[in-house]
Amino acid sequence: MFPTIVRNAAIGIASMLARVGAMVAPFVAGLRPHGKWCAPVLFGVFPIIAAFLCLLLPETKGVGFLTTLEDGENLGSTNVTQRSQRANQP
Repeated sequence: MFPTIVRNAAIGIASMLARVGAMVAPFVAGLRPHGKWCAPVLFGVFPIIAAFLCLLLPETKGVGFLTTLEDGENLGSTNVTQRSQRANQP
């Protein structure tokens, strides 16, 4: 989740990095002469690393949209979680 203030810039940066990955992919596939295993290993290792890094992200279930940078910095702390739980209670 990106705070509202920086959401457009963050989505743009993520899109740019995806395009860089698309440009690098043919060069990784060109590693075949160095070994048949090089390209598949690289194409498999990085997504596995990314999946494990996702485990470090804070839980966002029940959390409202972030509106300020301070909300984004405090994401995952008990204050934001408690505040959102109080806001959801009738």
